[in-house]
Amino acid sequence: MAGMARRLLRPIDVVAVIVVIVMAVFMAGSLHGVHGPTGQRLHCVNNVRNLAGLLAADLTRTGRLHGRGPAMLLWFVHVREIDAGSADRLSTLFCPADTRDSLQAAGGPTAFRDLDLTREDLGRFTSYAGRDPGAPGCAVSRDTQPPVVLVSDDSDDHHGAGVVVGFSDGSARLLSLEPPESPRIEVGPESILHQLRCLRAE
Repeated sequence: MAGMARRLLRPIDVVAVIVVIVMAVFMAGSLHGVHGPTGQRLHCVNNVRNLAGLLAADLTRTGRLHGRGPAMLLWFVHVREIDAGSADRLSTLFCPADTRDSLQAAGGPTAFRDLDLTREDLGRFTSYAGRDPGAPGCAVSRDTQPPVVLVSDDSDDHHGAGVVVGFSDGSARLLSLEPPESPRIEVGPESILHQLRCLRAE
């Protein structure tokens, strides 16, 4: 029995136990990060990058954007590039940090089937604002350079003093103001960020 106890307490066994504990703590922290502010921001950047990629591909293929504002994003549900029957796919339309709009609040996947893109409350079906290519100075084509913003968070209440934006080259990043107590960031013609003046949230 004493020999067994000595074998159980060998240094190599102690190291192994410590490694297991460290890995468990690391994994718990990682899982928390997915749902914390940083994880939500990264998830949102990924969503916007995916939407910007769809828009950029459509622009390259057809030479134009379909619709304006949220309708431009929901077009991809209409043409089934975003599956209306898949909650996972539809979640791309919502920022996980958005406390107002969500897939559940919109009515779930059922609400997206046969969605009328001319209705006036399309903003509740996505957390993101889309470009209005018909507004003055806001036209965009496959040849537009440098890349322009096509999609963004519809307000800065998702991430504080910043919004995630997606460009016509399919890239996405966070735009923010310094210092953090600067005026609120909103989309539309009066936005304090010129990159967001061609976007519509409704």
